[in-house]
Amino acid sequence: SSTENPQCSDGVDNNDDGDIDYPDDVGCLAAFDQHEQSSCVDGQDNDGDGLIDYPADPDCKFAWWSETITECHDGIDNDTDGFMDFPDDPSCSSRSDDWEGGPAASDDWDGDGIIDVDDNCETMPNVDQANFDGDEWGDACDADDDGDGVFDPEDNCWPLDNPGQADTDQDGYGNLCDGDFDASGSVDGDDFFFHFLPDFFSGEDTGTGTDMNDDGVVDGVDFATRFLPQFARGQPGPSGRACAGAPPCP
Repeated sequence: SSTENPQCSDGVDNNDDGDIDYPDDVGCLAAFDQHEQSSCVDGQDNDGDGLIDYPADPDCKFAWWSETITECHDGIDNDTDGFMDFPDDPSCSSRSDDWEGGPAASDDWDGDGIIDVDDNCETMPNVDQANFDGDEWGDACDADDDGDGVFDPEDNCWPLDNPGQADTDQDGYGNLCDGDFDASGSVDGDDFFFHFLPDFFSGEDTGTGTDMNDDGVVDGVDFATRFLPQFARGQPGPSGRACAGAPPCP
């Protein structure tokens, strides 16, 4: 039978091109190929798109390619998503794509109005697509929002990148988020006048964490970018640690 003796291994030049069987005949993809003549060089419009053979038919990438009818070019809504074939069905990358069931415009697992292929958090609604650290995960499903390598529940300054987790007074608020140098529970004038200002003039952290960015010097950067925003808010943090504010909270 033809199955037992496929054209590409039967010793016959079935398509009269001067080449016999695989691998000599370019129409043969393998020895068990049933047809010695590629559908891209047989003079037929096999996929019914009005274009015949290589190179006229873009579905034929090479002369030995197969010009077949694919799910993305068969006139059928195979995945029943309301979109038919390329280019209307967003799950079809081209007419030669043979799977119409990929991610489609109707695929929105969490129902937030953002289709899954564009949603940075497919399983949890997050219409705003907020992504603090700019990684592939939206904040709604990101276990490490600031991208510093420390999971949020253990991060003593979770909105800011502080992989070292420096916390001089061991109160659960990392230095980068802690302007409460006297551990009173608030960031106020006492912290500024009695702790930050003296260390600022000397340039050295005397042990209360005034070198908030941990760069070895107490300077204007610590004041403008770290202390001042917390002073305006009146409190340290935030911290992901449940024990924050109740030292010792290592």
